[in-house]
Amino acid sequence: MTYRFYMGMLAVWDESFDRADTLLTAALGDCHAEYTGNRRRILTALVPIRMYMRGTLPTPALLERYGLQGPFEALAAAFKAGNVAA
Repeated sequence: MTYRFYMGMLAVWDESFDRADTLLTAALGDCHAEYTGNRRRILTALVPIRMYMRGTLPTPALLERYGLQGPFEALAAAFKAGNVAA
């Protein structure tokens, strides 16, 4: 899991978003459900990639479960509304 996380983060910095999506998704799948801090770190990188690459918005339940409402709730709402200024 750790290796895939760091390789995924390296792919983000290299702007290889398809590879980053694959690696971070695998890292999330390998991460035990009880390790919410690690899952939150993975999702912090994976959510924007999925929004950018696939146009997939995170569910409010996912954001609430991992405490990501602050960074991504407003961004997802602006994305959904098409509000570029927000």
